[in-house]
Amino acid sequence: MGAPEPGRRTCAVVGVLVLAVVVVVGGFWLFDDSRTASQAVAALPEQALRLQNAEGAVVELTVRNASSLERSHCAFNCVREDVVQSTVLFSATPFAASAPITVERLQVPIEMIFFCGAGEFLEMRRFEPGEKELYAPERGYRYHLEAKDGFSAEFGIAPGSSLLL
Repeated sequence: MGAPEPGRRTCAVVGVLVLAVVVVVGGFWLFDDSRTASQAVAALPEQALRLQNAEGAVVELTVRNASSLERSHCAFNCVREDVVQSTVLFSATPFAASAPITVERLQVPIEMIFFCGAGEFLEMRRFEPGEKELYAPERGYRYHLEAKDGFSAEFGIAPGSSLLL
């Protein structure tokens, strides 16, 4: 039995290379944190939320309820930009929380807006991708929104705003 013909050897090499590419690309697709996190956010239940902005206008929003998620992590960690741009997350805690939140795996800038137990605006904080610090609001919060950068300006959410619970 002699050496394989040059054409067959080329086909075998090409076949091995194609298989290697499929395994590598498939592995990235299967274990892509942004795809998994984005799907998890998109699967959260929707609910209506009303708030009164700083000018006194009532704003009606459709939000995804992220109250069941681990609160020590920003729910938008690892989430793709298209999902962040089209989603507002709402979280409620059973008691006032002040635990630090990590945002170190953000892919796009976001805002977090914090409200006290009575629904009154406490503060808004903008976060950038790559931030490593843990963030804890100055006062304990009961509710918070996570949204795309510019959300609070778009809807007039500032001191004087409140959730209509």
